[in-house]
Amino acid sequence: MLDEEVARAILVGDGRSVGSPDKVKDPAGAVDGVGIRSILKDDEMYSHKIELAANVSSADVVREVTRGRTAYRGSGSPTLYTTDAVLVDLLLQEDKMGRRLYETEAALAAALRVKEIVTVEVFGETPELLGIIVNLVDYSIGTNRGGEVTFFEDFDIDFNQNKYLMETRLSGALTKPKSAIVITRQQGTLATATAPSFDGETNTITVPTATGVVYTIDGEAVTGEVEITEDTTIEASAAAGYYLASNTTRSWTFTYTE
Repeated sequence: MLDEEVARAILVGDGRSVGSPDKVKDPAGAVDGVGIRSILKDDEMYSHKIELAANVSSADVVREVTRGRTAYRGSGSPTLYTTDAVLVDLLLQEDKMGRRLYETEAALAAALRVKEIVTVEVFGETPELLGIIVNLVDYSIGTNRGGEVTFFEDFDIDFNQNKYLMETRLSGALTKPKSAIVITRQQGTLATATAPSFDGETNTITVPTATGVVYTIDGEAVTGEVEITEDTTIEASAAAGYYLASNTTRSWTFTYTE
């Protein structure tokens, strides 16, 4: 649990409010070096930022991250840290024939030019954060003498409980310029794509009206009732200023009835 707490503080900060007595200090912009400087909030000199549009597609995420990877100046081959939901969206991309573009996580990692992809649950608490690319060998953790990990155990008679405490004193920061890349999207409004309905007797798709959602067939926007003459796939995407939640259905295929 201590390792997880420190890892979270390194990547995105500890998540506690500023007034919490257990807050792990995240000295973004500070000069005293006290605390653990999160990669998410670190200065552009050390943590290169890539901000994408709120309605960015999975294909564009792969494209822009691959391009942005050229800004990486860290050691060796880095790791991509992201959420499981974002990873699923990237993996489920298909070509026009319905074949997966990336059959495995390794194939996706190769396309993004990273060593591996690691999912981090706490990233989900920051919807705008898509991922962090870093080799943590470039992040230095240090402690003064007396700050070593110490374990305490005692019985609290007031609460009739045996209590445990693991304590340490640490500071940390990236120490190599441009050794991390932070990928975020602009803060938009969450939209929900409703599934279209289909009448097999008339071969008619009824396209729903959903705020912030654009429905397309072969790249052309459609609305209302659409009569089809062949098997048809309708896809949903977010309009400008909106975004669809990760790992949600965005494509529906309807079979033409002769």
